[in-house]
Amino acid sequence: MRRTLAALAALVAFGAPALAQTDDRVLNDVVTVLSSHALIRETAAQCAVATGGDAEVAAAFAGFEARSTAWLVIATSLVGSRPGMPEGAIAAAREQTVQNVRRNFGNDQTPAESCRNLAQSLDGAQ
Repeated sequence: MRRTLAALAALVAFGAPALAQTDDRVLNDVVTVLSSHALIRETAAQCAVATGGDAEVAAAFAGFEARSTAWLVIATSLVGSRPGMPEGAIAAAREQTVQNVRRNFGNDQTPAESCRNLAQSLDGAQ
């Protein structure tokens, strides 16, 4: 379980800040939040396949996403209210994150187990 969470955290840390090197620390953090959302969505999609559509796993991801909605609204609002975000930076960060998740799933020997462990962690993040 810790390995899965650590892998997800590493994907976010690797993908987002490298693409968001603006002079504005807030914008850098916003890209991290928005990339994390892409990470969760892609992981949920990969887990749906890996677990054969396990309802408990899907519910854990849906619950986590619902709890994250307010942060996504704030992040999106900040992008629109601050100058300095390079054009396409958020899209590039999201795409890099999605590619990292796909690569990670391709290397996982037990993706269904990893997904179930992550779902338990997400349920505990309430």
